[in-house]
Amino acid sequence: TLSKVKHRIKFQNNEQLVLNEMNFGPIEKDTVIIVIQVHRRINYLKHLISSLSKAWGISQALLVFSHDYYDEDINELVQNIDFCKVIQIFYPYSTQIYPDEFPGNHRNDCPRNISKEKAVISNCNSALYPDLYGHYREAKFTQIKHHWWWKANQVFNELKVTKYHNVKKPKNTKRNGGWSDPRDHQLCLNMTI
Repeated sequence: TLSKVKHRIKFQNNEQLVLNEMNFGPIEKDTVIIVIQVHRRINYLKHLISSLSKAWGISQALLVFSHDYYDEDINELVQNIDFCKVIQIFYPYSTQIYPDEFPGNHRNDCPRNISKEKAVISNCNSALYPDLYGHYREAKFTQIKHHWWWKANQVFNELKVTKYHNVKKPKNTKRNGGWSDPRDHQLCLNMTI
């Protein structure tokens, strides 16, 4: 059920368990950190993991797998990695968890291709805020950007093992973060680095 998935995600995000640390040593300030954004394509993920396993120096790296979908088979695949340190984090605002409400699809969301005039007349969500091309948000695509910002914030500011790492933090150069829908912008304000 969704409540069980929410609970597991919250537990794992709070636990911040680094796998294989006993085998490969602690994370240092100069440890190479590779962050991977994962959705549901397990076959692609298998190929990526296989490729990474052959990379020179990978045993000294930390792989951060950031998931926007909770799937036991994918979790098992990641948790069986034995060639380097691994940590998993889970995006807590995914469309899997919020399928019928924001940030997922809400029944009153404007259809993607409706004209602004028709959107205003229908009073759908964010009718006044189409994107640069006149389209309205699609949760499955905006989730990718939401997840990206959340993941960056988690890695740079929240994970105990990476928050003091020696990297320059990216700066958000767009005032609104590139969002056309104010709800997306508002959600990301709490995730901005």
